[in-house]
Amino acid sequence: MTFTDDRQHPWGRPERVLGAPLGINFLLAQSDAAAVQVQHVTAFPTGFEFQVVAYAVLTEEVNVWDPMFGLAGLRGREGKDPYDLADDVLRFSVEFSDGSRAHNLRPPMGPRPGETRYLEPGQGGAVRSEDGTSWTTESTFWVWPLPSPGEVTFVCEWPEFGIEETRHHIDAQLILDAARLATPILPRKPGDPPLRRAY
Repeated sequence: MTFTDDRQHPWGRPERVLGAPLGINFLLAQSDAAAVQVQHVTAFPTGFEFQVVAYAVLTEEVNVWDPMFGLAGLRGREGKDPYDLADDVLRFSVEFSDGSRAHNLRPPMGPRPGETRYLEPGQGGAVRSEDGTSWTTESTFWVWPLPSPGEVTFVCEWPEFGIEETRHHIDAQLILDAARLATPILPRKPGDPPLRRAY
């Protein structure tokens, strides 16, 4: 099966490919003030994507949380070292059995030497509850390449909201098998003219 891919960079989610869903949804971590869920795991020929949903309850101790800093893992608050990591930032990573790892902790500029690669963020959003006491925030992340055989481990930690480092393992073979079921869409034939840019 041939997949057409006009991306200029190899690390993005493939275009014109319908991914194969795995039906994997799980509560990764929970405290009295927060919960982190992983859902909609979908495999592609070159990697996989999933959605993280974070629920944060505001309390007397924690009465401010900016979701823009939350799942994006942004660092570099005003007046702080750009590599300082505030306790309200949700730390999230995916680890493969071969030791490779990708995380969401993105500094404002390039990575510090020796840091692992980033999870590539996709669509997301945040909604505050009607009474203003909680946030529900979600973001889709892209992981590439496909995992090595063994376990894929999802890891999170959220100190401000009482979540210590928590891990959840799934069998990488589930992703590898699903990746073979991905379906090309809008196929292009050899000799077709280049696609016109939308803008």
